This record gives sequence, structure tokens and C-alpha cells, in this order.
Amino acid sequence: MDLMLNASVALLDISSEQDSVPEATVASLQMPTSLLGKSDHLVICRSWKEPQHVLFQVANAFFVLAFVAPDNKYGVLFLHTLLMVAFLFTTAWAWNVLCAPDLFFYSFAAMIINMAQTIYLLFTHRQVKFPGELEDIYEVLFAPMRVSRMLFKRLVSLEYAQARNYLHYDVLNLHAGEAYAMQNLTRTDRLALLIAGKASVLSDHHFLHHINPREFLDSPEFESTRSGKEDKYKVTIIAVTPCRYILWQRQNLEYLLVKETFLAAVFALLLERDITSKLYAMNEKIVTEKGEQLDIRLPSVTGSMTYQLAAEATSQLHYRSRSHTPHSHHTGGSPMDKEKDQRSQSIK
Repeated sequence: MDLMLNASVALLDISSEQDSVPEATVASLQMPTSLLGKSDHLVICRSWKEPQHVLFQVANAFFVLAFVAPDNKYGVLFLHTLLMVAFLFTTAWAWNVLCAPDLFFYSFAAMIINMAQTIYLLFTHRQVKFPGELEDIYEVLFAPMRVSRMLFKRLVSLEYAQARNYLHYDVLNLHAGEAYAMQNLTRTDRLALLIAGKASVLSDHHFLHHINPREFLDSPEFESTRSGKEDKYKVTIIAVTPCRYILWQRQNLEYLLVKETFLAAVFALLLERDITSKLYAMNEKIVTEKGEQLDIRLPSVTGSMTYQLAAEATSQLHYRSRSHTPHSHHTGGSPMDKEKDQRSQSIK
């Protein structure tokens, strides 16, 4: 009996000692800790802190708005602008409220990066303005081809075009009766686009066709002459009314087109379309030996035109055909070749 009583007393002493252990010690024994000294178990918050400062709330509101920006070029500008503002408020919150230098410097660096991105995007998205005449050329010829205003600005800038400075763009003038090119005298080392006015094309004092605004003055000669070859115009181009035009030297223009392949494709299309327009403008001058007028749009005319022109062409036609060697990517039936032949045939 004494033995059992002593055992009971010992158990009571042990239980009382365990009850006297601090709660923190028991918690530390039951909850394993991570390498950082924090508990690996989730703890339910018993009490919540007060909301953060209003700077923190505004910063996060801008973060939310920034990440709902649309997926387009203006959406990217919208994104970086709002991120810049959000990091600005985060920087102010870290410096004035939280007093955390590390968070301040990280937020400040992020704000500077987004500010630089915003300035760059504003620079690239700015609206480039042109004088009234050049604006019309861009809207009619180049804008439908999706040529950007920045690229068109390079095309007509002083770096590639050659003329007198007109509001920082190169535009030349021709008085009425003044010649742009003289037959067998002027070299075919340039290309001009008529902006305003009207010009006439003559061959041995015979009228061939008119050139109107938004048309190239010398697209057939430019396309039919190789770079570096000293060919001469086989026609005379004279201003009928006061004219204004843009002029490119062949070397400068080809240098730009090599760098800007998209612009080169657009230019090739515009030149071919211009040559085709000149071809149709000379349609009334194509006649047979009997004096009958031919329509180049008829399928039968295209096949027989080569034979007819070969039979009726003068020595001038043969000379012009030999002197202008087309590029390798043009064929004998291209609009450029037909335009050259028709200019000579119209003399008949």
C-alpha cells in the first residue's frame, strides 16, 4: 500500500512540473521551425493591423490599372505611364511612411526605368506633320501602303532628297516653260515626283503626254537605267505651268531603299503603277498603218504590238531600246518597256 501511494505522489509531481512549463516553450517543442527561424505551419491571424498609408493604397490602385492596359501600341504607352506613377507613390510611401531604404531605392529605380520607356514611346508615337503639299502626297500615295510618317519623313528629308530647303523638306520649283530634262543632254541619274503643276513630255518636239500632280516625272527612265550608267533622256520634259516637285538622286535613293526593304517594295509598286498610267495616257497615239486606233487593253493588241512596233519603228526607236538596258527583274513585256516603245511610236 505504501508503495502504491508513493507512485501516485510521483506521478502528481511530474504532471505538476509539466503544467509549470511556459506556453512558449511548449509551442517551440511542438512546432518545427524553418532555416529562417520561422514556423513552417500556417498561422491564422487573431488580430489585423490597421490599413497602410494612403500612398500605399494609391500605388496599388495604379498597379491594378496598369495591368489591364489593352494589347496595342497605345496600350504599351498606357502601361508604362501608369507603372511610372505607381512606383512614384511606392517610393514616397517607402521614404516617408515605412522608412525602408531598400524598398525606396528599388521603387525609385523602377520608376526611372518606366519613365524612360514612357518618354521613348511618346517620341516614337508623336504625330509628324508635313507642309500641305507633302501631306497630300503622303495621304494619297504612301499612307494607303502603310508607310509610317517617320519613314516618309526620312524619304523626303535633306539626307536623301536633293533640293532647296522648304520648311525642312526638299521641294524644287519649275517655272512655266522651264525644262526639267532635255533630250540627249540630261543624264538619267535622278527621280522626281511632281507635287503641283503640270508638265509635258516631248520627243523631237512632238507631244507625247502630260504629267499631273502625284505622278513621277521620269519613272520610265529611272526604271530602265542601271545605277552608274551614264544614259541620257530620250525625251524632253517641260513645265506647262509653275511646278513643284521632289527630287532624289539615284545613289541616295537606292542607298535608302537598300536599308528600308519595305519602302523599296512600296516604291517599286508606285513606279510600276505610274508607268502603267503613262502607258494608258498614250493609248490614243497608237495607230496602225491604215490610221486605225488600237486599244492596248484588248488582249489581241498585246500579242501583236511587238511585231507591229518592230515593223514600223524608226531608227530612233532602235537606238533608244539599245541605249536603255532594263534591270534583270524586268521582262520585255513590262509596262516600262511598253512605255518606252510607245513614246517613240507616237512620233509616227
